[in-house]
Amino acid sequence: MRITPINKIDTKSYKQRANSKELLYKGKPAPKLYLEEEKNKLLQIGVGSFCLIGALFSINQILSIVEIFSKYFSKPQNTKKTKDYLQKITFNKLANDIPKSNECKSLDRQLNDISEALLLIKNNDTNLVDKLGLTKTNRILLSGKPGIGKTYYSKILARDLDAYYAEFNYKDINSKWIGEHIEKMDYIFKDIIQSAKENPRETYIITLNEIDSLMTPIENLTNNASHSTHGMVKEEIRSVFLEYLDNISEKCPNIIMIGTTNLKPSDKKLDAATLSRFQEVIELPMPNSEALYQALINTLNKSEYTKAFLEKNKDSLKKFSKLMEEKELSFRDLDSVIKKSKEACFKDLLKDNNKKYEISYLEKALNEIKITDGKTS
Repeated sequence: MRITPINKIDTKSYKQRANSKELLYKGKPAPKLYLEEEKNKLLQIGVGSFCLIGALFSINQILSIVEIFSKYFSKPQNTKKTKDYLQKITFNKLANDIPKSNECKSLDRQLNDISEALLLIKNNDTNLVDKLGLTKTNRILLSGKPGIGKTYYSKILARDLDAYYAEFNYKDINSKWIGEHIEKMDYIFKDIIQSAKENPRETYIITLNEIDSLMTPIENLTNNASHSTHGMVKEEIRSVFLEYLDNISEKCPNIIMIGTTNLKPSDKKLDAATLSRFQEVIELPMPNSEALYQALINTLNKSEYTKAFLEKNKDSLKKFSKLMEEKELSFRDLDSVIKKSKEACFKDLLKDNNKKYEISYLEKALNEIKITDGKTS
């Protein structure tokens, strides 16, 4: 019986056909002897390679090589010292410089509706809420371009509800060690749940920034032919995160989770199963001229120096807000424009103490600003 030499075998197709039980020998299903002889040849190669290594290196040299690889590629043992990588998220009450929703006229209508509904539940008879079977919204996903106020709304809601506030980022669980991602996530979320259970009368709001890091579509992970280590880690993270979303919604109604992402849910770049766990999925638009105007006057109103300018230039500021809308400025861009205008005014004040803040400072800053996610000209 003629056996194909091992160096002539297409190992990739060989493996694929063997796995599908379609390995052929002379056009027919391969006999058992053929398979055994091929297996023996592969075994001989492995034994030969091991003997070659043994001939080239002494036992002590081989052990030294193994020790070096262990030192640089193995995770250190989980001693008390290495547990320092486990960090809790700190919740705090926010200061008064964050406005409430009724003070923020630039707030999107959909977000305002959520705030109103949660405030009604908080400020009224809980027995009536239970009697109606009213479910409190405690899982919200906000999507939209950078700088439009997704995270800022979470802070506004925290002020509305007098809630404890914290933020979670993927870097809080990121690690180069396999398994440590899950350990960190468990540590963080178990601590959040424990705090909420110990203080059931308090409200806790946690913003999950760039939540798409936890929401990679499952098909993108499992369809990868190699199913890399990175893909398996992301799949495990997704699974654990789903479990915590369910547990928190059922066992800790005083925790409100708000996810933020720059990706559109309609683009199908977010995991469908995770999306289904959120009660509200809102795609926020870029702010229009009215929203930008309200945000502009709110900011200028905080300073006595610019407050005087504000009273005399409301019409000019409305026209300026339309220019900002045309350039598709975000709220973050608006903050940069105001900051640059004040810096220019400050330089002139150093030369002339009688210099006044003018609309020209804003116009010049708008022309010079680098837009984060809009039109640059």
